[in-house]
Formats: sequence, C-alpha cells, structure tokens
Amino acid sequence: MKRLVSILTTAAMLLSVAIAPISTSAASAKKPSKVSLKSVRTISTTTVKVTWKSVDQAKGYQIKISANKKFTKAKTINTTKTSNKTIKRLKSGTRYYVKVRVYKNVNGNKKYGKWSNIKSAKTKAVKRIKAKAKPAVSRTTQTRSTTAAEYSITYVLNPKSMIVHKQGCRTFKYEYLYPTTNDLQGALNQGYSMCKICWR
Repeated sequence: MKRLVSILTTAAMLLSVAIAPISTSAASAKKPSKVSLKSVRTISTTTVKVTWKSVDQAKGYQIKISANKKFTKAKTINTTKTSNKTIKRLKSGTRYYVKVRVYKNVNGNKKYGKWSNIKSAKTKAVKRIKAKAKPAVSRTTQTRSTTAAEYSITYVLNPKSMIVHKQGCRTFKYEYLYPTTNDLQGALNQGYSMCKICWR
C-alpha cells in the first residue's frame, strides 16, 4: 500500500512539472489586452501629447495618428514609454485623430493587442498679424489768402491712378468714393501727380 502511494505521489509531481511550461506558454501566447487611451492634448502649433493607461508586461506601444477619422495616410509611431508620447512636426491648425495598441514579444515575434478608443485634438493655429491700415485722409478745406481774395479748395485723390484732381474736375467721376485732402504737397510726396487737364 505504501509503495502504491509513493508511486502515485511521484506521478503527480512529474505531471505538475510537465503541465507548468504548457500553462506558462499558453499565458505568454495570449493576445495582449486592449489599451485605454486617456487623452490627446495640444501642446503647441505643431505638437500634441498622447497619454494612455499602461498595460502589464507590455514590451511597447504602437501609436497611429492621422488628420482624418479613417486613418488614411496615417503616421505610425512605436515607443517603449509606459504611458505617454509627445508627437512633434505636425501641421498647425489641424485636427488629428489618435489610437494606440500594445505589443508583446512571443517566441521572438511581436504580438499586438486591439486598437484603443479614438481621441482627437487640434493643433494651435499660427496667429497672423494684420497690417495696420493707413489712416484715412481727413476731408478738410483750407482757406488760402491772396491779394485779390480768399478762396477754399479741396483736392481729390484717386488711389488707382495716383492722380490728384481739383474737386469738381469734369474728367474725374465719382469723387465721393475717394479720399480728399487740402495738403497738395503731402499728396505729391506720397507719389501722386496732378491731373493734366484740370491743372492747366
């Protein structure tokens, strides 16, 4: 009886030793779990930061980033960082979509998990500085004195032709659409020339 118990005990021990590698191998061959993507945050006009929940025994992570939801022409990035990655050299003012998956090494090969949920962020747009508009020429009338009499005159500026007309010049129409000035010399200094017809 004692001999039978001894034989059974030895057989059980041998069986447990044989099963252990099989169970370990099966566990290692199991597909990695799905990554939980936490956030995609804008850092600058060309940079975003991706953060996810780390997976136990992960060898690394694979990130896909694209400017459209279908991930066509997507950029693939591999990283061994545990829970975040900063992605640079992106286009400014563009919305990017991101997903992540984990991978493990099984018998020398990479085994990937399922892709995570998708999150997006828009890079900051480049601020364009608008050129300051030149102040409009005030419509004033200057009174000039001569020995004969005092008279007032206003000059009309045509920015398209860069010509100065006397107000009421018949050769120049639609005067009310253009700026006027009483400073003739100032207009000439800006590159305007006098109308040859109304200044004869």
